[in-house]
Amino acid sequence: EGEEETQAMMEKLAKQGHAAAVKKSSWHEYQPHTRNDVYHNAALSLAFAIKSQLFQTVTSEGKMEEKRKRALVDFLNLSEWASPRSWKLRTGFVEELQWKIVDAPESVKGRGDIEALIGADMDRHRSSGTEGLWGLVDDDANGGRTGWKGKVVLGRRREELAMEDKHWTKTCTHSVPAKGFTCGLWNLFHILTIGSSKPEHEMYGFHRGYFVSPHHVAETIRNFVAYFFSCDVCRTNFLDMYDDCGHDHCNRLPSEIAMGPINGSDPARMELSLWLWEVHNSVNARLMEEAALRQNREVTPEETLASYFPTKKMCPDCWLDENMTKWDNATVFRFLDDWYWPDDETADTQFTSVIAGTPELEEQLPTPRRHLHGGGFRGGTAKSSTIASSHLGVGFAALFCVVAFSLIVVTLAQQKRRDGRKKFVDSRYVKKKQRFF
Repeated sequence: EGEEETQAMMEKLAKQGHAAAVKKSSWHEYQPHTRNDVYHNAALSLAFAIKSQLFQTVTSEGKMEEKRKRALVDFLNLSEWASPRSWKLRTGFVEELQWKIVDAPESVKGRGDIEALIGADMDRHRSSGTEGLWGLVDDDANGGRTGWKGKVVLGRRREELAMEDKHWTKTCTHSVPAKGFTCGLWNLFHILTIGSSKPEHEMYGFHRGYFVSPHHVAETIRNFVAYFFSCDVCRTNFLDMYDDCGHDHCNRLPSEIAMGPINGSDPARMELSLWLWEVHNSVNARLMEEAALRQNREVTPEETLASYFPTKKMCPDCWLDENMTKWDNATVFRFLDDWYWPDDETADTQFTSVIAGTPELEEQLPTPRRHLHGGGFRGGTAKSSTIASSHLGVGFAALFCVVAFSLIVVTLAQQKRRDGRKKFVDSRYVKKKQRFF
């Protein structure tokens, strides 16, 4: 009788493990799942993080803390150069808050001012006549249709759409609203690590005066988590991981700009995105294990594999073997690039002129946008959103910057050595004079 009870218990635990694995896989594979879902959820999480945490602690004068402000400014700068040019949030809320925090801090005195900025941006989005949710990245694809009929947009009332703008989609919540914030924040981080890997965005950020190395991007994300991730346990776990060189980022993520091929084949450019992906998967696996422990059982291998993104169904070629023991990192990177980055990214004249090193063209060039063409992973081919006509210019510009910087460093080093020798000789001479007198 005791053996039967034990057997029944084992079967029950096995069923619980299988059910948990199936549920997690279904979350990863949830349909419909569009890129506009990804960007809308990322936009909501960014807005919520800032409005809820910017004034969480203030100085004695009631102003935002300098370290918190610095972390936000750095993250807004990152969002400005490493996100798609077509992302509505970047051209609206991010740029406006970026300007106010840096140049007009007196206009941002509390949470109400942040909420007003978010509300105004949502109103502008709604008045454009789109049915797509706030923060969309593509107005023409994946549900971003446009068309007005009075107060009705393609059969849906504007008020109804405005209400949806304020909620995370089911691709993040899975009918559990509390999951929306964390999911959207991960989306945001993945978007930025993919964007920062693109040579044209890296060059744009460099010319704008930002730190664009993989190390600095990871450090910026780390500091944003430290001050703006409202989940205490999540924040502590992430900071402990990062500060302990988790997933070997201290060695994997250099402080220098990658100088390899700019056609998407340089492994160094993939490293940051792959590092964050590994971190995210390790979090998923840990949460799966904690859920199993709450059921008084050990996590099963099936559950652990189900916690990893993407699933084998989503990307069969992402694994090097049938037993799913080793990832194909290059294929994973291409999958992530397709999942988080638009197929056709618009490049405005400011972007192209800054990359070319001719910002004066911003006022001279016509307003029509140029497009970055590429295939799609969902269509079966990998893509790399790059500006083909500027590849050669980017390469020469990067080489010129490195050579010029090296010459400056060498010159300064030589000058420092000369000054050091002069100070040494002068100090000896002064001491001798002091002895004589």
